[in-house]
Amino acid sequence: MQRLSPQVNRIPEFVEFEHRKDGILAFLIEPQFTMTDTLRALYGDAAEAIGANTWARHPNETAATIVWLADHPDAARFAGGNQMINAPDFFANNDIDPAAAVES
Repeated sequence: MQRLSPQVNRIPEFVEFEHRKDGILAFLIEPQFTMTDTLRALYGDAAEAIGANTWARHPNETAATIVWLADHPDAARFAGGNQMINAPDFFANNDIDPAAAVES
């Protein structure tokens, strides 16, 4: 298996440098171990063991974080790739109320 270069994590930084003036923000998002329909279909009950003793997260947890980052006016403070965003725990880690997360 080929290892990814640590430079891959710098992509959001470079996108920010080039495009922030255009209103484009970039984020470094970690979805954690996420149980998907594909994993369940491929591995059945054994899918739960894939996470190596890590409890599987639901895709909606990461989706909610991405929606907030795409829509919320305060999202810019998390942009630039200088911090890895733990998507499933994003709201709890940042004291954000997910019920009021996306403003109309």
